[in-house]
Amino acid sequence: MKNTLKVSTLAAAILAASPAMAGGFDKSDHSFDILFGDDNVITTSFSQTAVNTKGTANQVYGGDQNIGTGTIVSDIVSPEVALRLNAADNVTCALKVEEPYGAEVGYADDTLVYDRSPGDAVTAPIATKYESQSLTVGCGYDFALSTGKFTVLAGPKIQSVKGFFSEDLSSQNAGSADNLEVELDAGTEVGYILGAAYSIPEIALRASIIYHSQIDYSATGTIDSLAPLSLLGQGMQDQTFTTTGKTKTFTPQSVELALQSGVAENTLAFVNVRWSEYSKLSELNIEGDGSVALANAGGASFDDMNALAGGALTDLIDPSLSLFHQDTLDVALGMGRQLTDKLAIGASYSASLKLGSKSSLVPDGADSDNVRVPASETQTFSFGGEYAVTREFTVNGGLAYTLLDSYTAEDPDTNGGLVVRFGQAEATSFQLGMSYAL
Repeated sequence: MKNTLKVSTLAAAILAASPAMAGGFDKSDHSFDILFGDDNVITTSFSQTAVNTKGTANQVYGGDQNIGTGTIVSDIVSPEVALRLNAADNVTCALKVEEPYGAEVGYADDTLVYDRSPGDAVTAPIATKYESQSLTVGCGYDFALSTGKFTVLAGPKIQSVKGFFSEDLSSQNAGSADNLEVELDAGTEVGYILGAAYSIPEIALRASIIYHSQIDYSATGTIDSLAPLSLLGQGMQDQTFTTTGKTKTFTPQSVELALQSGVAENTLAFVNVRWSEYSKLSELNIEGDGSVALANAGGASFDDMNALAGGALTDLIDPSLSLFHQDTLDVALGMGRQLTDKLAIGASYSASLKLGSKSSLVPDGADSDNVRVPASETQTFSFGGEYAVTREFTVNGGLAYTLLDSYTAEDPDTNGGLVVRFGQAEATSFQLGMSYAL
């Protein structure tokens, strides 16, 4: 069966409209399909997802107060630029610039701070922000076969990450003045991609596997905090301090399997499966360097203050975060149809699933102890199209609707304990892109 499909970026356009959200903050599909093709081409894409995540929060120990969180997840924005160049008859190179990881989750300041009993405050994290940029470069070498061709590919991935989180430390409704605030910059590190593909262009068949390595980081930054009066005792003032800290972290390794094929004249079907090893990224432990600058301390040292508080301030200079305990599996399947020489349309269904059992640290009845970046299982329905304006210039776009499962995050280590229950939610996404043959 000879297939005359002219679709070049349709599957990518449909999937780009689908928010990956693996692990809760991975917003890239990590594909490198830009490498496969005969023309020299430059492509751009922009997608945005609005996530309507709301819940109620209450305390673990004593009391039955429930506080609405409002919408806590900011819009997810994903820009991307890619380029493909055919260096020789059997050598193709490509690059892709994107923001693969990102999250901005914020509970309104002080809305989750309230008293369980006089002088006994329940506190909650109020903000988390994570940013990244990456440049992936890869080259593929084709081996001609009696039917089709076999391609091996490899290249470096240059990636930078940074993040911020804050937490209320008292119930004084003082805005950010009573927060623990940590800002970390992990700088730029290098990983790699490695893969292989088999293709028969005449029937639009391609099967590929691409591995993205784990990228390790040593992050440094500042810790600004408050030594609350409740810890220091009567007759003292709240003490603010600043120190520097460091931590080890990483972005997880992943493997993507992709299959596409012409299944009828002018009709393409595709399946993508991606596994990401988030179970290793279970926590973030920041270690202060011990050089603490105090304000309004009246000559007392931090060690003096910590001794007065019975060692309770140690967690403020060595803060830690609970992150993810399960791997993720993202599965997508869809179909595209060439309607005319210029227009193609398609649709897909995708799901993001959690793999393996929860950590023993997660309380019974909860899905996670990570209240900062809620990450439920999702189902997404996407629709997209591609239109050839000229022989060289093509535009594409997609729309997606995502259902997020109900989700309970419980952090018993928060002062007083915290439970946040999220009902079933939804997200809407759109994607716009274009490609130009050079």
